[in-house]
Amino acid sequence: MGARLRRLKLVNRGKKLSDGKSISGKNRLTDKLIDKFTTYYGNAIRENCSSTDDMRKSIWAIYCHYRSTDEEPMHYFCPVGASSWCSYQKAKSSENTSYKHNSIVPTSVMDAVKPIFAELSSPKLLKKCLGGKTQNSNESFNSTLWKYCPKTSGSSKIIVDVAVNEAVVMYNDGMADRLDIMKHLGCKLGHFSVTYAFQSDNARIKEAEMKSRSSTLGARRALRMRKKAMHDHFVEIGVTYEAGAF
Repeated sequence: MGARLRRLKLVNRGKKLSDGKSISGKNRLTDKLIDKFTTYYGNAIRENCSSTDDMRKSIWAIYCHYRSTDEEPMHYFCPVGASSWCSYQKAKSSENTSYKHNSIVPTSVMDAVKPIFAELSSPKLLKKCLGGKTQNSNESFNSTLWKYCPKTSGSSKIIVDVAVNEAVVMYNDGMADRLDIMKHLGCKLGHFSVTYAFQSDNARIKEAEMKSRSSTLGARRALRMRKKAMHDHFVEIGVTYEAGAF
């Protein structure tokens, strides 16, 4: 979602939409809005990973929610009730008739992003997301492998084989398993070797647990959003980094 929206923004740079304005700019398709769409799209899949119909409904709830105006509210896919994330449905449940749409994305922008929502909510694509499966484990192993065999440098088959074996050992059992290999090679292990191995594994586990906490994830996401907002601000006022500009 994020990649498609950023590509759309890049391709339409300098072009005018149906309202005669650019696709980017204040209150339009900013990087902050792209991050929101990306986050909500991921949540829609993860929270409904047992049903493609529910996934599609949640994805289109995002689109229709941001497409809504006071004249044309389109919140029929949003969850109903006082506990809904949709402020319109919350107000409706409390019989608040004075509700006003504040964060309105122009219709021309939402029309431009509609094909992306349609393509990324197709049942054929969402069927692959059933069960909540992820490729993060593969990516994590790849990053472990690249520490020993960087992608940026050429290596022989022997070096690659050694790097893969080392990555498998470290990924599955950490430094403790490396000690077993050293034993089989006839190496004599000392107190400090064993202590270092277990301390290293414990530190790695603690770091992983800290990064997986919801509070830590939320803080990193908030920081990323603040940086994006600051970048958008400087782009709008024309202050951006470029060679020889300062």
